[in-house]
Formats: sequence, structure tokens, C-alpha cells
Amino acid sequence: MISCIFRSINAFLLVYLCILVSKALVCTTLKYVWQSKPGQDEPWYNEKTQREKDTNLVRSHLSNWLLAKQSELHRELNKQCASLSIKKLKQEMYFGDVMK
Repeated sequence: MISCIFRSINAFLLVYLCILVSKALVCTTLKYVWQSKPGQDEPWYNEKTQREKDTNLVRSHLSNWLLAKQSELHRELNKQCASLSIKKLKQEMYFGDVMK
């Protein structure tokens, strides 16, 4: 009686394991097929528009330029190296004001 229960539980777990492995294989295959096409580096469910990609690129370049200018200005005024807070600058760039 008990061995029959163990066999049925083992059979269930084996079938469940096969389902999980096959699902992982299918999902991984679909992911690499989708991303193999040029310009599709994002997952299909999180695809960014060209405008969003450009916006992120502009923000990145602008923050780098602002860091360089702030460092330059600080050195000119104080004749010493500047300590920059990149976290605060990024918060200003994305949220408009520094979150405290």
C-alpha cells in the first residue's frame, strides 16, 4: 500500500520535472530566436521604442557632460579636486529634484 503511494508520487514528480525542463528549453529557445534579429536586444514583452532609447542616450551624455563641467568649475573656484555625487545628479536628471 505505501509503496504504491510512493510510486505514484514519484511518477507525478517525474512528469512535473519533465514539464518544467521542457518549458525552460522552449522559453530559452524563443528568447534567443527573438534576440538574434538585429535591433531586438530587448525582450519582446519589454520592447523599448526608438524614442525611449534615444532619450536614455541623451540623458547619459548630458549627465556625463554636467559631471565634467561641475568638476571643472569646482576646481577653478577652489583650486582643488571636486567630489561629485553621481547619485544626486542622476536623481536630479530623472526626477527633477534631489530626493532626500
